[in-house]
Amino acid sequence: MPAARMAAAAEAAATGVADDGQAGGMRATTNSVRLSRLFDALPQLRGAEPSAVCNNTGMESDGTNAYRRVQLTGASSASLTDLVSVGFSRREEDVEGNEPSAIDLVRKYGKIHRFRDLAAHDLGDSFGLYGFEAVRCLALIELGRRTAGSGRGQIDYIECPEDAVELLANYRRMKKEFFLAILLDAKNAVMRVVEVHIGTLTMSLVGPREVFREAIREGASSLIVAHNHPSGDPTPSPEDHTVTKRLREIGELVDIPVHDHIVLGERYAVSVVSGVRIGG
Repeated sequence: MPAARMAAAAEAAATGVADDGQAGGMRATTNSVRLSRLFDALPQLRGAEPSAVCNNTGMESDGTNAYRRVQLTGASSASLTDLVSVGFSRREEDVEGNEPSAIDLVRKYGKIHRFRDLAAHDLGDSFGLYGFEAVRCLALIELGRRTAGSGRGQIDYIECPEDAVELLANYRRMKKEFFLAILLDAKNAVMRVVEVHIGTLTMSLVGPREVFREAIREGASSLIVAHNHPSGDPTPSPEDHTVTKRLREIGELVDIPVHDHIVLGERYAVSVVSGVRIGG
């Protein structure tokens, strides 16, 4: 609550208490104490800055720094700002001084998933981390991202579309478009994931030769193709449908069926063949 509103609320409460004290003589002593406390507080509330009441994370200030708050609540319950403050500080004594920079960085990226775009220069400009220190922080962010997307562990067999999406989880938030082929043996065991093409998907760039070359070389019995949409929206485009139809036709001719074409989005995926939403 802004300081002005708090002051107004206190004044209104004080007036109400005063009226109540006049109407009820038996509560006069108690009300006098309340009035004294309220009027003592009014000058402080009128002159208080918002930062004196709340900190920049929207949490009530408890007089501790980010490191102490993370200690008290645990990392899993800590605010994003506190995690950034602690994570990008060299030493405990640096944490409090880094909190304004952490707030600015969180405002810049807005949402947690956008921290995948964090660059080394951000760490240098905001926290004075360069060279190995910056790379170490980026490595830890990537480690956390891969851990979060690891699901139930390594996918060895494709038994359902969800298995394919989980196998390719690392590609869901890529800033470039990747066209991929999952090569399967006769028992639907994963033989290999092939990056067929990197860049905008068109039929001229992703043709049957590029897709089936590795499948034939590896002796694959079937395959699933997939690609990500860097926009995060996995809705298949007309070009996606055209590519899928062509690849499935060629797959039948060379006896390497294409089970599905999956479009990977940020939160879920879509099967081009069935139109079914996968995950999310």
